[in-house]
Amino acid sequence: MNDEEHSSGGLHVDVQPYTDLTVLHLTGHLSGATAPMLHVLLAKALAARVPPVVIVDARGLSVIDPSGWAILDAADRHARDSGGRVIVTGGGNRLVTSPAPREIM
Repeated sequence: MNDEEHSSGGLHVDVQPYTDLTVLHLTGHLSGATAPMLHVLLAKALAARVPPVVIVDARGLSVIDPSGWAILDAADRHARDSGGRVIVTGGGNRLVTSPAPREIM
């Protein structure tokens, strides 16, 4: 499967699809201005397989605001409704905290 790269505003997303999961590597800023692009990419990744399994690598993010967390939380709820999950890794303490997805590693 082929990697895809997407950029919008201050957010860059590298999408790596695998047979049984999709990994999204995020760099830059995840905010209200950039969240719509991530929403589209997450929807596409969640629709790619059943059950959906998506790993979001947030190590490259310098900022994530409440609208970013809302997109991630909604994606996780959708995935769990289908027997899958969205796992966010590498959030660390550099991120603006807010209601977070159910699983942060």
